[in-house]
Formats: sequence, structure tokens, C-alpha cells
Amino acid sequence: PPKEQEEKKPDVLSITNQELIAKFVNFIEKQTESKNPDPPVKEVETKENVQFIENVKKQLPPRMPRRRVRIMK
Repeated sequence: PPKEQEEKKPDVLSITNQELIAKFVNFIEKQTESKNPDPPVKEVETKENVQFIENVKKQLPPRMPRRRVRIMK
């Protein structure tokens, strides 16, 4: 198979910061537009962005809540 097909589906960790920012900006714009009824295509894109963000959150290391740290002090 050609290398181009493999590059079309990058892992979450291999995505560039620019692409990551573009995804979040796109997601925020979709949330702002959600007040108006969206065509089915935009609904699918929004679901993909939500899934993308959930995947990113899973890749991030878990952090202790600040309130818990204060209690430990």
C-alpha cells in the first residue's frame, strides 16, 4: 500500500500542535454555531471533534486535583 494512505490517519500522539489547535478552534466554532440547527454533515464533524478531544484527554497524564493537594499539606 502507498505511504500516503497510511499518513491520512495519524495517531493522536503524532498529530502536530497546529493540527491540534485547528481541531479545538473548529470544535469551539461548532459549539458556538450549535444554537442554530446544523446540517447532518456538521453534526458528524462535531461528533468527530468530541471523540478526538476525548482521545487526547486519555493520552494526557492524570493530574491530582488542587484541592486534594491542599488537604495533603
